[in-house]
Amino acid sequence: MALPEADLQIGSDADLDGALARAVVAAGWRGATLEELWRAGIDIEPELASAPDRRHRLRGALDRLVDSGVVRGFPARRGAYDRSAVPPLPLVVRTVPRTREEKPRAALPSDLRPELAGARALDRIRADEVATLEVVNAFLRDWRPGRPDVPVRERSLEIFGNEKRLDTLASTRLFTTGVISLELLHCHVVHPPFVYERISDAPVVLVTENHHTYESARRALGESDRGIGVVAYGAGQAFSASVSYLADLDPTPKTAYYFGDLDVAGLSIARGASEAYERAGGALLEPAVGLYRALLTSGYRRTGPTVAESQAVELVSWLSEELQDAAGAVLRAGLWIPQEAAGYELLARLDDWLN
Repeated sequence: MALPEADLQIGSDADLDGALARAVVAAGWRGATLEELWRAGIDIEPELASAPDRRHRLRGALDRLVDSGVVRGFPARRGAYDRSAVPPLPLVVRTVPRTREEKPRAALPSDLRPELAGARALDRIRADEVATLEVVNAFLRDWRPGRPDVPVRERSLEIFGNEKRLDTLASTRLFTTGVISLELLHCHVVHPPFVYERISDAPVVLVTENHHTYESARRALGESDRGIGVVAYGAGQAFSASVSYLADLDPTPKTAYYFGDLDVAGLSIARGASEAYERAGGALLEPAVGLYRALLTSGYRRTGPTVAESQAVELVSWLSEELQDAAGAVLRAGLWIPQEAAGYELLARLDDWLN
């Protein structure tokens, strides 16, 4: 039996299954696209953007939702799946239709504030939506003009007693239809910051995965101009969440480059952060080609897991075309190259880091 959104409530540690279920419910009859499911999952679990097993985790969560009767079973047609890697993922996921008796009916608050009047246009308002509107209605009623905007989780805690509640509501139709907005609630999104140092006014940022390479890059850039204005420390997988902080730099960079380990985790981080940055409205996160070329031409190789052909192709696709064959061969051979192979002495004598 399909569950209404009210039955999908989760605690402050929101889980992947709940996030995907809400996205499917919010999509209604048209169903949630694979892109929307990725976005919903990464919003709740930012590390999913760069996890090597992210496709398996997403498919596992969807299979559990099918088993629990929240979403429909997936079609058998090959064309209904993204088969770019394993496992295949359904392109569209829909809820199990409710019977007429299951459709909830609820009434809007009689004292609904004018700012929330858009709720009157919603088709078949649900009980959980009314409960949210009642809480927001009370907040707006008691709002004192002149109070400042605050970070979204501070406002979420004030309104709902749960600092992550607004995060989960952001993908529901109360927000997607504009009935409620962060502007209405006088709050704003805060991008997780990263450590960085400004070297010059050049509108170019280089992000390194590891902090030892950050230190060597900072030192080398301070000694010789290479057209890089800011060097930043991405802190591994944390960069998938903090990449949006690039837009907060002043001035906002025109181009951002990334340099990390040449392995499954490093390339997954780069791909995930690039996708997250694009979703946030930024440009693509580019590979620092000159630095990756230096890794591949170095004599350093470490033993790691052997990577299947299909996964290797997917991982190296983020790199420039000239590097893909060599990088893929490293992964398929069960090897990897730490970015520390491009140490300070190499960086100091390498003229072109980016191209």
